[in-house]
Amino acid sequence: MLTETNLRSRIPQEIVQKCEIAMSNVPRWKGGLVESKINSIECVEILPELVETSKYFKEENSSIFSDPRFKLIIEDGRNYILTTGNKYDLIISDLFFPWDAGVSNLYSYEHFQLCKKRLSEDGLMCQWLPLYQLSNRELRVIMATFFKTFDYVTIWL
Repeated sequence: MLTETNLRSRIPQEIVQKCEIAMSNVPRWKGGLVESKINSIECVEILPELVETSKYFKEENSSIFSDPRFKLIIEDGRNYILTTGNKYDLIISDLFFPWDAGVSNLYSYEHFQLCKKRLSEDGLMCQWLPLYQLSNRELRVIMATFFKTFDYVTIWL
């Protein structure tokens, strides 16, 4: 089933020519990754409750929890990207609610730099933004930070 949430993982995959390993968060919408040819899918999620809830949406997430390529890591994504030695062809970062404590760190230059260091030579980072929850100023700051970090950036609205 192709849903709006599955498109969040599908669109960046279509851009990356060769994707061996991908990292993302929020297993509820990883169904788009299951249907791909990716060899390894890492899902880093800080909220165990979200993971438990995701298990009730097998149709929407294509039963990703039973996929042998899938590895679930319950940890803060920022800490994980800081400590892992893995390189990724694709990093998908989902919508983060700007008012939650610590979330601003996930839109920082330092965090984007960490992600950039973990990308393979031709790797891609996809950052979804909650436009309906950001002021114009906040959006401009996040976009300027992303542009400062990555050599090639496209914006899709």
